[in-house]
Amino acid sequence: MADVTKFPIKAGQRLKNRRGALATSCEVSGRWIKFRGKPARLEAGVLAFADIMTEGDNGDRKICEFCFNLTELEALIAKLKKEAD
Repeated sequence: MADVTKFPIKAGQRLKNRRGALATSCEVSGRWIKFRGKPARLEAGVLAFADIMTEGDNGDRKICEFCFNLTELEALIAKLKKEAD
């Protein structure tokens, strides 16, 4: 295996790869949100589920579960993006 060329990878990218495509990390702590399951379409909107995770001395640990209205979150993100411009 001496002929293998290793590609440089940054620590942030390594974390993204380990946590998966349905996770987003906090920029200032060892916490992240791991989305799970299939969202449910209800009269009030689309409900989605996530685990709030942290890095501990003994590995990854779930702090709590979070159920949120995806439609409301999308509107909030759009508002925050508009305010950032």
